[in-house]
Amino acid sequence: MCRLAPKNVILLACDTFGVLLPVSKLSLVQTMYHFISGYTALVAGTEDGIKEPQATFSACFGAAFIMLHPTKYAAKLVEKIQKYGATGWLVNTGWSGGRYGVGNHIKLPYTRKIIDAIHLGSILDANYVKTEVFIVSSSRQYLIAMHICLKEMKSLKILCLVI
Repeated sequence: MCRLAPKNVILLACDTFGVLLPVSKLSLVQTMYHFISGYTALVAGTEDGIKEPQATFSACFGAAFIMLHPTKYAAKLVEKIQKYGATGWLVNTGWSGGRYGVGNHIKLPYTRKIIDAIHLGSILDANYVKTEVFIVSSSRQYLIAMHICLKEMKSLKILCLVI
């Protein structure tokens, strides 16, 4: 039995359209929504026959491997998040500033800095800006503003717009 429970649930989404920000702090409802939808992309090098990234949805980020309905897994995730007080995060490992071919692919070192800031907890102290664009149902989503991204990750040169 694990004695330490995770303080963060990090969902990785490879956004080929470049509309997701590099990192978003999620409410409980949003964490469940993004977990169930499993938005990501098929990319060359990880999928046979793929030459350009293609957006896809894979329930619970593993549809081919789940045996139960996705809502069963989401309910279990919510139960654990509530029990241990974890925070949900959506990290974009895809494109920023525009779709594939227009925007820039988020470099792995930047993604690592975002993940490190989440694990260290330093990102929790950032000032968040509410946006109306990515509201799921009646829940609220908070996104990190550009100046906070730059402060948290000094070498970050990816788009962190406040919408």
